[in-house]
Amino acid sequence: AGAWLLAPGFNVTLRVVGSWSQDGRLLVQLETPKGIQPGLYDLCLNVGGAICEPRSVWVLTREPEKLTIAHLTDIHVEVLVEGVRSTLFFETAINLVNSMPVDLAVFTGDNVDIGSDISSLRTFYSLTNRVRKPTLVVPGNHDHAQTDEKSFQELYYGLHVGPAYWYRVVGPFLIVGLDTGYAGYVDANQLKWLESVLSAYSGKVKVLLMHHPLFRANLFREFNGSWREIEALQPYLYASWANRIDEARELLRLVEEYSVSAVLTGHVHTDGLVVYNGRTWFVTTVTTCGSGDYRGFKVVEVGKDGSVRVIGLPGRDPLREQSSFVLDGSLIRVVESPDRRASTVIAQPSPNLGLELPELSIFLLLNSSQPVESYKVYGNVTLVKGIELLPYNGFYAAKLTLVAPRDAATVTLASYEDREPPKVSLLMYTPRKPVANRDGVSMYLKAEDEGWGVQLVRLEYETDSLKGTIEAREAGPGSYRVELPPLNATQVRVTAVAVDFAGNSASDTLEIEYAQPPKPAEEQAGQQPSQQAEQPTPQAPAQQPPSYAIVLAVVMIVAIAAIAAVVISKRTARRK
Repeated sequence: AGAWLLAPGFNVTLRVVGSWSQDGRLLVQLETPKGIQPGLYDLCLNVGGAICEPRSVWVLTREPEKLTIAHLTDIHVEVLVEGVRSTLFFETAINLVNSMPVDLAVFTGDNVDIGSDISSLRTFYSLTNRVRKPTLVVPGNHDHAQTDEKSFQELYYGLHVGPAYWYRVVGPFLIVGLDTGYAGYVDANQLKWLESVLSAYSGKVKVLLMHHPLFRANLFREFNGSWREIEALQPYLYASWANRIDEARELLRLVEEYSVSAVLTGHVHTDGLVVYNGRTWFVTTVTTCGSGDYRGFKVVEVGKDGSVRVIGLPGRDPLREQSSFVLDGSLIRVVESPDRRASTVIAQPSPNLGLELPELSIFLLLNSSQPVESYKVYGNVTLVKGIELLPYNGFYAAKLTLVAPRDAATVTLASYEDREPPKVSLLMYTPRKPVANRDGVSMYLKAEDEGWGVQLVRLEYETDSLKGTIEAREAGPGSYRVELPPLNATQVRVTAVAVDFAGNSASDTLEIEYAQPPKPAEEQAGQQPSQQAEQPTPQAPAQQPPSYAIVLAVVMIVAIAAIAAVVISKRTARRK
């Protein structure tokens, strides 16, 4: 057996101190060499073959005085949010976190939209590993969706993300991740485990992470209370906790007795902040990528003295109003060529972001079969402040430092010039026979590029009297969608145009036949002269059908008559 650490430019051999089996698992105790460079490393083990876990070892040379935490939550990978892929918000947030002076990032649940969606779990795993800061993750109710306890642990979240609850010690700090499950609370067994951890590290500054907030949505206030009188707090509790008052009481007891400094949560897709007993900060953050008022994240700073500070939009008071940084309107992402011989950075910041960054740090993986000197910069080259290429696990790990642009910009790092156009095709549209001036048309397109990548896709349309252009929205990798508005036409010519990052373009055209709306009834009648010439034959007034009241009256009279007949019949029978 052997063990080593990998990071861009580093390959560090570890000493195996010991190994043993426990509960069907192999545990290995390792020792890092003196003088190791601080930073984030992949851990690799050779146990019948090499296995590596990316970014799983965080090396510090001194204990931190404070922890500056980027708080992301409710990512819901690969869903559409107001026509935008949630993954684009996630990529933007990742690149911002990499550029910010934060120590680590935490994700407090609903990382995917459906817990059994393996494709989304793999996407979440892949994108999370682009964060060049330590990341700590807990599950939410969506991560549990369509799973049971066994499959959740063995096939889905447990396999692709990690344990549902855990703890980490970082110098003077204890961070504990909890699982509020599908139902929205921490069960008794987990609370018992939590107390064992808190008591074992009672001298540490404590931070809890969980998905469902203890207090209800949109609550901004300071108040005092006691777990012994939790009924007085019940109006302020989130519903899933209010319905499990015993578990809520026990959690609050642990928070109070072990002096927890901060509890970071999500789930409700909006901000909230409760400062409890002047000591514990219950911080709820807006969704990072899902549906809601807007998408964003916060920064939470925890000092070694237990103090807490929430950092967000300038001029906003986090204890009075929503204050998360705003991701809407910003796009910072990396587009890689299939062979990784080129990577393009798209940087389109929004003035509404509320975050002033002098520069962006973008991390890329490039094909190491090409000489380092073959990689050149294209696009908005004046934004480039520095490029660093280091060997890393069979690739070049590139760090691209850019001046934060005020307008949309692209920078490509490539080992070749791209002279080949992309490919684009109009796949289908619906409805197949739209009605003029009434029906909108949904157009589905495919665009791909073997070179630097597709920069934009648009749809151009033309009628006898009108021309227009609509930018296509990305619906998935390589797939795009456009909504064509209702048009007053018999035929519309549509052209899909794709442009790559080198400026090469391609197009595909088709014509859509439109049905004409039916004419009004009086117009149809006016187009039938033979019927107009005929004079209607006088007819006797039609008999009006009896009203329901008349029918009911008749029925009642008949019923009364029948009853009377029966009574007379019985009386006659008695006389006989």
